[in-house]
Amino acid sequence: MGHRLGDHIQLRRVRLSAQTLAPGDTLTVVPIWDSDGQIEKDYRVFCHVLSAGGDLVAQRDDPPVYGFRPTTTWRTTEIIEDSYDIALDEDLPPGEYELSMGMYDIETMERVPTYGPAGERLPEDRIVVGTLRVEVSGTNLQVSE
Repeated sequence: MGHRLGDHIQLRRVRLSAQTLAPGDTLTVVPIWDSDGQIEKDYRVFCHVLSAGGDLVAQRDDPPVYGFRPTTTWRTTEIIEDSYDIALDEDLPPGEYELSMGMYDIETMERVPTYGPAGERLPEDRIVVGTLRVEVSGTNLQVSE
């Protein structure tokens, strides 16, 4: 993926737990991070599922690796495999949803500046990971690389 967050964090890739989901299912998002320098603050990761209209319909916000690996403990060139479970509501309407993620400073609630592979700053400092299609009988998840 090649997205950069702040000065020293890179999102290398994201793995997902399933290709088929339905309302009430849980999606596991596994980001693979690395660091190329000392990170000065402990950031939280957010994973958001947004409706076509931009409304937040499901989310998970947590420190990396269940709180066991704050970003200030990441060493240069270390690869961090993380994991977040996002529960979809039982009554989530069928349709297409956007899966996005990023990081923020818990003290200020400000998002970490986030850049795409070409170095452009991303809108709302968030990475669009993919599109989720929710259907009663299951869904198809397409991941953008």
